[in-house]
Amino acid sequence: MALRDIRTGEMVDVCRDWLANTKILKAYPLTAPFVSVITAVQNGLAESTKHASAPMPDAERNAQRALLKELDAEWDRAVRVLFGALALLAEAFPDKAAEYAQASAALFPDGLAVVNSSYRNEAGESERIARRVNNDPALGALLKGSTINGVKLTSWYETLVDAGRRMGPIAAKLEVAPERAAEVLREFKARQSWASMVTTLRRTCELAGWSADHMAVFFDQVDRLSSRRAGEGGATAEDPAAVPGPSAPTPTA
Repeated sequence: MALRDIRTGEMVDVCRDWLANTKILKAYPLTAPFVSVITAVQNGLAESTKHASAPMPDAERNAQRALLKELDAEWDRAVRVLFGALALLAEAFPDKAAEYAQASAALFPDGLAVVNSSYRNEAGESERIARRVNNDPALGALLKGSTINGVKLTSWYETLVDAGRRMGPIAAKLEVAPERAAEVLREFKARQSWASMVTTLRRTCELAGWSADHMAVFFDQVDRLSSRRAGEGGATAEDPAAVPGPSAPTPTA
């Protein structure tokens, strides 16, 4: 039986049914304290989705992804051109090789590895590069005074900075919003608490010597829900059980 396959609303309703049968819980000293536990778990489940926010429409998300991909390609190309141009100029003009090498190290401390990083990192690196150029007049002058095929290196530098600054907000928007991430995590934890409670209560009931009838009142419904959900293919995409969460074992009975 996979408790994680039971939907959040079903978990809440199971708690409601159990609280309607508190006489059974209180009839056994070992399980009497679970009345407050069930209440707390039910409240946690109900509150976990209280402020759920609407996801971004698929059409908008796809459009933003396409734009982000274009900007990333533009940014990567600008980085590669600048990096390659500085290396070429250092080779072509040995007397200024040290200046070009220093400029390359200032702009790209990690070399071309930066183009393989995340969109958010590339956006942040664009700001760092812009600050280094703005704070170093000699570096800015070198870029402005150097050309490849008649194109000043400042042109590629400006392309890099512009693409990076446009990339950042889009990448942030495509990520799960902080408040939505908190909601997903809150529901994930509430579901984990419910599963742990069910497992612990079942074992405690067995230890307390519950009658078969009382066990059936509490756990037959849980088993039916779990079996039915397994037959439907498990958790749905909307169910936080299907959303990657923190690494933690899911209690099973």
